Amino acid sequence: MTRISMETNKLIAFAGEDKYISCESVNAVTHKDTEYQVYDLAEKVASSSNAEAMQILKEMMEKTQDKQRVFTIIYYHFRRR
Repeated sequence: MTRISMETNKLIAFAGEDKYISCESVNAVTHKDTEYQVYDLAEKVASSSNAEAMQILKEMMEKTQDKQRVFTIIYYHFRRR
């Protein structure tokens, strides 16, 4: 719950006087966990959006030092299905 509160406060500060938060604002300001990005990656793979899937995978690999963890999360995501 703390994480949600922090991300919400960032969005409110980013919106400022406008009091309007767009999808672009959310994408620009908030942090996506690796676990969340796996869902995005799976969606892109399922819809044959290969270039977008590769971009997500590249971002995931750049964000972490633990490359094995990324592949473990992907493996367990597809294993559950």
